[in-house]
Amino acid sequence: MIAGEDSEHWHEHGGDAARVGYVTLRVHNPFEREVPFTVAGLEFLRSFSCEPPSEVKARPVVRAVDPPRALPPGESALTISFEAQEAYQGHCDRFATRARIVVFGVERGVTSEHNVGRFDPID
Repeated sequence: MIAGEDSEHWHEHGGDAARVGYVTLRVHNPFEREVPFTVAGLEFLRSFSCEPPSEVKARPVVRAVDPPRALPPGESALTISFEAQEAYQGHCDRFATRARIVVFGVERGVTSEHNVGRFDPID
């Protein structure tokens, strides 16, 4: 089983957008051996209507994968670093990354939401 793990990012109201450059997935490998996998690609998603993100904003290039080739037995985390994407919270904006993971020859999309908040500058 592979499931997305939400992350939190912040930016200043009126300032630069938050930059999102990684996604973390929670993995349960029920086998007593490592299971090889590949990352087939990523999609950075957004929504401006309070709905779950579904519009593909970008297909960022993967920079690093940890662990790089195989999922260890038991519970673990899989972190994929990618070209940082801008995420600005205007009103009810939502962002996510969908990772396309291939295990045993089957590709599966796994989505992790990026909760983006903004703070007001202190005068």
